[in-house]
Amino acid sequence: MGHGVRRTPARELAERRSTPETTFGGVPEDADELRRLLSWQHNVITLQQAVAHLSRGTVRHMVDSGRWRQVHAGIFSTHTGPLAADQRLWVASLAGGATEGTFCMTPALYAYPDDPRPAVEDFAKRYQARYGRAPNFHGEVGYTAASVVLLALDRAGRDLTTDSFIKAMESIHDYKDIFGSVLSFGPEQHHASTSSFLTVVKNGRWVPVVDNALNY
Repeated sequence: MGHGVRRTPARELAERRSTPETTFGGVPEDADELRRLLSWQHNVITLQQAVAHLSRGTVRHMVDSGRWRQVHAGIFSTHTGPLAADQRLWVASLAGGATEGTFCMTPALYAYPDDPRPAVEDFAKRYQARYGRAPNFHGEVGYTAASVVLLALDRAGRDLTTDSFIKAMESIHDYKDIFGSVLSFGPEQHHASTSSFLTVVKNGRWVPVVDNALNY
């Protein structure tokens, strides 16, 4: 490969030629963090993200050799073809353009695919293996909703009726899902939660402004 750059497993991954059509799909369950990140971000990556996995010399070599292409200041596409629509959105987001600094209230915090918590990591791997893509916010909310329903069905027992299911749901208190949300139900509480997090887009990611949810 020349240029005197030491070969590493991470560099070999970066050197694999890719196109949007071939890499936006499934990622092997044992894929490393860099490959999962590239899959999630549709093969668009910032310099800061890249040097967390590769040396600066390797990143420079990827660009100089034509394997990667700089599409914005400090942002690269890991293939040389035209940018797809989703990739252009990622460029805008990572560049701090279209969404940077946007605030939003949310009842649950999104766990990104590189979240290190074992339960979240296991969920993300199984989701990726089944559906061929990293879970998004709706996938995580759906998983929590299904988990709560299964718990209520278990409590309701075999002779299930509408009333027994409602009673079982109302018996669930302080249920904590794998993503960190706490849900409670009761005869006068069918909303599961009356608190939300204030979040902001920072460096292309939603992050909480304060650690604790705000009650309303």
